Amino acid sequence: MNKKKILLLVWGGLLIVTGWLWWTLVRRPTPVNLAELVPEHSLLYFEAQSLPDLYRAVTQSHFWQESCTALNVPDQFLYVGQTLDWLEGNPLGPDELVIGERAQIGLTVSGFELERVPALQPGEPLETSLTLRGTLLLKTHTTETRTQRFCENRLPLLARKIFGSNPVRETLSLENQAVQRFRAQGSEKALWAGCVGDLILISNDEASLKACLASATRQAAGLAATGLCRSAQISLKHEEATCFGFITPTGVGRLAALGLALVVPKFGQSEAELVTQAVSNVNQGIAFSTMVENGLFVDKSIILLQPDLVDGLRPLVQVTATENRIREVLPADAASTSIVNLSRPGSMIDAVHAYVSAHSNVAVSFALRQALNGLGETFGINPKETIGDAFGTEFGLVKFRQSESTGWVLQTRNRVRLLPTVDRYLRFGNATLENQTYRGLELAVSSHPDQRTAVFLGDFLILAPLPAVKHCCDAFLDGKTLAQQGIPSGALPTGGSGVSFLRSIDTDPHETEMFILLLAKISRAGDATPRRLNDPKIKDLLQRVPPATSVVELHSDGIYSETRSAVGRFGRLAAFFGPEPSLTPTITPN
Repeated sequence: MNKKKILLLVWGGLLIVTGWLWWTLVRRPTPVNLAELVPEHSLLYFEAQSLPDLYRAVTQSHFWQESCTALNVPDQFLYVGQTLDWLEGNPLGPDELVIGERAQIGLTVSGFELERVPALQPGEPLETSLTLRGTLLLKTHTTETRTQRFCENRLPLLARKIFGSNPVRETLSLENQAVQRFRAQGSEKALWAGCVGDLILISNDEASLKACLASATRQAAGLAATGLCRSAQISLKHEEATCFGFITPTGVGRLAALGLALVVPKFGQSEAELVTQAVSNVNQGIAFSTMVENGLFVDKSIILLQPDLVDGLRPLVQVTATENRIREVLPADAASTSIVNLSRPGSMIDAVHAYVSAHSNVAVSFALRQALNGLGETFGINPKETIGDAFGTEFGLVKFRQSESTGWVLQTRNRVRLLPTVDRYLRFGNATLENQTYRGLELAVSSHPDQRTAVFLGDFLILAPLPAVKHCCDAFLDGKTLAQQGIPSGALPTGGSGVSFLRSIDTDPHETEMFILLLAKISRAGDATPRRLNDPKIKDLLQRVPPATSVVELHSDGIYSETRSAVGRFGRLAAFFGPEPSLTPTITPN
């Protein structure tokens, strides 16, 4: 072999090695911890590693694959995944394609406001409007020149879609960085955008963008610097997850205050601030993630609590009973059922309140007690009465398929002591009571608009709308409960390493139906209206979908929950973007 051939072989080998190194190392960007680039005082943070990862997570699920078969999805749509695998991380090509393939996505929310609009007619519910202030982050993992060019070309188009034609465009300076502001003529609402190297920041709030610029340029601490977010990432193994989110302690407090403001009358701003502080003292944040395992979506979350609070709750949730007697009264055909076991249920709220009181000032403790009392009054609970020991250890929350309503199933130990509380609950809002007999059972029916009704079945109290209560009575009398012909206790999730105190099973088909219709729409696989659900292939698929199962446990760092289902949180997104729920037919088993 002459020298020329040897040199050609050597150069060929070097090219192959170089190409392999480029393909495996340069082509695939190394993810960064985006939580280091968002402000430490954020209320909520969400991230996704990449759009290809999101697509693969969905398409690896069994339900996606079976849905594609049932819908006869066009072959070219199925090739998208293979194309993404080939293009993933490719640094060559149009800006949109390269950034779309390589970018990590993050979202930080720095604030929100709830606006209540008075009802037009007496008795109508208040209309509410929630406004979020936040910033979208795109870590492009490409050159600064490409990132700047993408912003220059695409951000004006985004502004036109939001504000209409010819929005006002201005170049300003924030944190010593040049940023763009777009707004409509004569409007104060604006879209802000800036770049830091290969990081794109898009915001609807100047203060939020300014804070992100400070953390992205390392002038201020990022969220991961607090340690709480990083601990949550480690607990949920966020590097293996498709999506990850974290709500800071202050964010949890704000959300708790928001929830109370929606259900408790006369809940003002001062009470909201005190509740926010109280809840912030109890928790260390909430984290959640989504991934796919064995063809099912696995949604995990953890409420991080103070260590001494976890120690105080442990004896209250430790349940020794192995059988759920509550299954003897739960209808087998319920859309969803959650079973709670607590050794001392009446002590749970008191334990949390005692902890908050010990770690807060008098004003916070008083406000929390008032808020809890206000919430209890909606259920007929008199704070001066102690009724915790009148309940048993088992509770059930049931969603009824037939009446599309929700009801409570409560184990009782002392009916007599509970009767005044039940009476106040039924008479809430100046309602009147009527005693009815249904198949030999005594029902107490309220004139309240929601038709709230109470009945005792054995040792259990049922509180639900009248049609749902009658359905429970029929199931109990006709032998159609979970214990008699429904799902055996072994089918419910049993939990993992922690102390399990809540297990649930959900057979409601709504989210899977919406998932199928959204897939039909985006893949252009024929009719994407609710009529498509009557197709025999789709009916068969929906009847074979495994129920969503959940378990909630007490871990050493807080309250952990895990749900395994066919569509996961993506089903909720599909329901949001899909047709109106009222247009969706109900699919019932044969």
